[in-house]
Amino acid sequence: MPNRGGPAAGSGRHCDRGLYREARIEGLAPAWFASVEYVEWSGATKDLTFIPGIEAAQQALLVDDYASYVHPGQEGQWVSVAQFESPYSQSDQGLASALAVLQQRLE
Repeated sequence: MPNRGGPAAGSGRHCDRGLYREARIEGLAPAWFASVEYVEWSGATKDLTFIPGIEAAQQALLVDDYASYVHPGQEGQWVSVAQFESPYSQSDQGLASALAVLQQRLE
């Protein structure tokens, strides 16, 4: 399966631009989500060194639900989340849960 892009901070599902945009439009993501930089990935994994402006993978975190997308050697940068897919529920708390984990990791 080809690796698709997603927000630099990560994604609930290895999302394409459609899901990313749809989550914002449908109000399923908070307003700040619209300002998260979109990163184009290539290859079988999401290599964090592809993110513009970082010198080492340790400067970033990958939020994803698919362990196989974690680039070898970057496992410590992975924040695992539950899968987010259609139909999208207004009661889904995956993004809020991911944010809580990110805040904890960054303290």
